[in-house]
Amino acid sequence: MWNHFVRRSFLNKHSIRLEDVIIVEDSMYILDLYMANPMVRCVNANVYRYTANPEQVTVGRKPEKMQRMIGNYIFEHEKYNRYIAACAPGEDALRAGLRRKQMERTQTMVSRFVSACYDRPGWKATTARLRQVGWMPLKGKGWKTRLNNALTQSYAVYRAFGFFFNQLFVPYVLPRLPRN
Repeated sequence: MWNHFVRRSFLNKHSIRLEDVIIVEDSMYILDLYMANPMVRCVNANVYRYTANPEQVTVGRKPEKMQRMIGNYIFEHEKYNRYIAACAPGEDALRAGLRRKQMERTQTMVSRFVSACYDRPGWKATTARLRQVGWMPLKGKGWKTRLNNALTQSYAVYRAFGFFFNQLFVPYVLPRLPRN
């Protein structure tokens, strides 16, 4: 990773390796790294700045690529589930920090889920998998939560919102949003 220096012996001792996925490999690696090191602490600070590069994998919204990415996000979500379940009694702050970070990933995953343009069988299989890993339905009362849940409960809502999102939002609004 570009901002970490880690001894190979530490990586070998904890069997930490980059996952062979097209996206989220860095966040899963860092999660493994931090969870293996008891000296790491979570802070709620905005310290990460992201610069979009037209050549990177996260740019572009081809449905086939988005569908592959959803599988990677589910894989990452399952890793968070395992670490949350492994928290010892009394590690409430760690558990809460992991859950918060896990839920922060929802917005990115949902935008890619909508861009995946699933047909009905693909949508059914994916939403079943999202429910199986405990990602959906989301808990809460805000409009984003209600919209995200509707996208996984009704194929008609998914398709209608997907049309708006992919034909209007992605080409005309998304490029003008700040990226930080």
